[in-house]
Amino acid sequence: MTVPSSPPPPPPQTLVGERYLLAHEHVHLVHAMKRILAAHGADVVTADSVDAALRTLEAEQGRFSVLLSRAIFCDGTGTDLMRQVRARWPAIHGVVITGFGLPDEVKSFHAAGFAVHLLSPVTSDKLIASLEGLRRPPD
Repeated sequence: MTVPSSPPPPPPQTLVGERYLLAHEHVHLVHAMKRILAAHGADVVTADSVDAALRTLEAEQGRFSVLLSRAIFCDGTGTDLMRQVRARWPAIHGVVITGFGLPDEVKSFHAAGFAVHLLSPVTSDKLIASLEGLRRPPD
C-alpha cells in the first residue's frame, strides 16, 4: 500500500511588494516565468515588444521595481529599451535574459543599465536569487 505524500510546501514569498515588467516575445517562457515569480509573491506585468513595454511603463507611470527583458525583439533591442527606461525611470533595475554571454556583450548590457545579466536557459533558483539580490531596502 502506498501512502500519499503531502504536497510540497509553497515557495517562500520573498518577492512580495515587488512589481516586475517582464518584456519577452516567447509566450511559453513568459507564462513559466510569470508563474515562478507569482509563486514567490511578485506582481508581474508582461509586454511582448519594446513598444509594448514602453507603453506599459508610461501607463503605469514607471511603477515597477525591475524590468526583466530579453536582448532582441522584433521592434528593437533590450539594450535600447533599458537605456530609455534608465533615462525616464532611473529607479527601475534591469535584468537581461539572453543567450549572449561574451565579455563584450555583457559589458554592453551593463553599460546600458542592466544590473544583472542572466544567461539562458536560466533556472528558477538563479532567477529568484538574482531578483532577491536587487530588492530595495525598506524605507
